[in-house]
Amino acid sequence: MAKTKAEKYELFKDVHITGSSSFAPSAILAPNTEVDIIDADTNYFDKNNTYIYVEVMDGTHKEKIGFLPKFSILACDAVESNVGLSKVTTTGVKYGGRGTPKGDTSQTSFVANGHELHFQLPFKGKEGCSYCGGTIESHTIEESTEVKNLALAVHGAISGWAKKPSQVMIGVLRVVDSRGTRNLLAVSGFNKDFDDSYEKEARKQNVRFISSQEAKEWDYLRDFKGQKISEVGSQKINIKNMYEEFLMCAGPKLLQGVLQAYQTDDINFKGRLFMSEIWYKPSDSHQNYGNAATAESCPKCSVVIPRMLCGYKPSK
Repeated sequence: MAKTKAEKYELFKDVHITGSSSFAPSAILAPNTEVDIIDADTNYFDKNNTYIYVEVMDGTHKEKIGFLPKFSILACDAVESNVGLSKVTTTGVKYGGRGTPKGDTSQTSFVANGHELHFQLPFKGKEGCSYCGGTIESHTIEESTEVKNLALAVHGAISGWAKKPSQVMIGVLRVVDSRGTRNLLAVSGFNKDFDDSYEKEARKQNVRFISSQEAKEWDYLRDFKGQKISEVGSQKINIKNMYEEFLMCAGPKLLQGVLQAYQTDDINFKGRLFMSEIWYKPSDSHQNYGNAATAESCPKCSVVIPRMLCGYKPSK
């Protein structure tokens, strides 16, 4: 069963690739809604269309049918791949890669009633990333079921704490390389009040926690070529905005936690990364995803994560 991504999406009654006479949504689907694709052709993601016809299988709008944007649906529920001798099950969620360090990332999908609808693409043309020349595959991290379950375990533990954050993004990164497999935990923001509790839970899960203090001691960002990053997009990096702009989210902290271990200007990382970010806010949902839902890259991370991944060559 396919799912929508971890954002809200509009379900349309009547949509065609060339436009629509009525473009009012018939429903607003919650994040991670299960949908059944109504299409006899199983290769629907290979077809040259913009929208996919679906039936909603859960939630408030169960059994409604309509059209969803093609990019709103995960291409698969689970795919098993080999990393060395290990089997890894990925969920279809990817982090990073939607942004590009330089240039416009928006392209017009189609025009409906005179309104241009846009979606983001990772890199334009065949030249790839303007910093390292790499393709989208080397600027993207997949979510695996293993790291998602670890993040969910931390989420569940927080729910039982006597003193708990009102909201936080929980990130887990699995590193698989010649040194073996290790897991890192990071959370959004720089609130030290809960670091001891995160540390205790990380030890239970055999995960290394990146504390607020550890992150605050970093004085630069690196990429996977080993180079110090002086700018992200059009923004120059200094110590102050490094924390306020680029390290507030869990994902960049996790990558930096890997890169800081290399005190060299030439990183030769040979391995594979898997990441999951889970939103914690039981009292209310985020505008794009609900409590305990997988959260994909925010607009900021969709630019900074691909920049940090420059030079990353994932092993197969």
